Amino acid sequence: MVKRSRLKHETTLEISGVTRGDAGLFTCKVGRQEEQHRLIVASASVAPPVPLVVGGSAVLRCDVDGLADGWTVQWRGPGGRSHEAATVHLSPVTEQDGGTWECAITPSGKTITDVKIQVRGVNGTQTAQTPPLLPMALSWWVWAAIGGGCVVVLLWVLALIMYNRLSRRKVKTPVQTGFIYRKTTKQTINKSI
Repeated sequence: MVKRSRLKHETTLEISGVTRGDAGLFTCKVGRQEEQHRLIVASASVAPPVPLVVGGSAVLRCDVDGLADGWTVQWRGPGGRSHEAATVHLSPVTEQDGGTWECAITPSGKTITDVKIQVRGVNGTQTAQTPPLLPMALSWWVWAAIGGGCVVVLLWVLALIMYNRLSRRKVKTPVQTGFIYRKTTKQTINKSI
């Protein structure tokens, strides 16, 4: 691990190519202070590979390394189903099994990895599917929000440019009426002398 790790900004340890053997407890010492951090390495799998067939069977497995004593692994399935085990057997597979299954750890309850399961009917028709992920594993609505934000920023920039151009035109235009008024007033004064 020493060859795959480096210290960034004197306080951040960056490990590239993390393996199961890297899991465990790390201690950061700065002066007299110590702080411990736990690296958890997890992987989730489904056998047989998706898509699954209604009436068949499948095994969901969540391999987790680096857990503290007393911590447990659980699966959360579609519709709020929960299984307090690192391995879940689906037999027989039903249409309700299709969707996202999350592997979570306790005591935090945070999702550490997930799998997306597609289930096909006996005749081969797809009965359940999760929406596809786009680049960088972001769903479509995140990309839509990013795109909408970019459009708003672009409109603000265009509005500022137009405002700037209009304000410059007003400054360059001379006030003709004041110039003519002064000239007329000067002629009147000369005639009275």
